[in-house]
Amino acid sequence: MVYRGLLVAAITTPLALVYFHIFPWQFYAISIFQGISISFLDYKYFKAYHKFGAENVSATNPLGVFIIFFL
Repeated sequence: MVYRGLLVAAITTPLALVYFHIFPWQFYAISIFQGISISFLDYKYFKAYHKFGAENVSATNPLGVFIIFFL
């Protein structure tokens, strides 16, 4: 998970320096909140994988996608 994020950051950082866009502060606040939320959820998933096994936890992922789609 860490290397996936570092790879994306390494690829997109030079593009951010070339294409400078000014976004309102709310954009950055939401981005930071989303990053923290995703890392917390990944942490909880890894603990659940360890406790219940990957098959049981992975079986609930389609349900989460279904719920998020309708929300």
